[in-house]
Amino acid sequence: MSRSIEISDGTYKVIEQLTAASGITPTAWVEAEARRSSAAVAEPQLQDDLRNMAEVLAEHLGSVASGGLDAIAARPGDPFSDYLIEKKRSGRL
Repeated sequence: MSRSIEISDGTYKVIEQLTAASGITPTAWVEAEARRSSAAVAEPQLQDDLRNMAEVLAEHLGSVASGGLDAIAARPGDPFSDYLIEKKRSGRL
């Protein structure tokens, strides 16, 4: 299915100039730009969906006591917890 859009003569002339140097048609250029733009719009959602497991687990660290009778929160300075917190603060998580 093909569609047509109306653009000004000036805009078409700019597209022609851009495509003449690269050897592609104005139609191919518009299609490529549309794909690139739609990917850029989808990128933030993609990043949200692809959070790594360490970040997900770090949000819940200490919320469940999984061993022993003492509460995890009562053990301040847990080396792994400190490591994850520092890594998240520095933007590496």
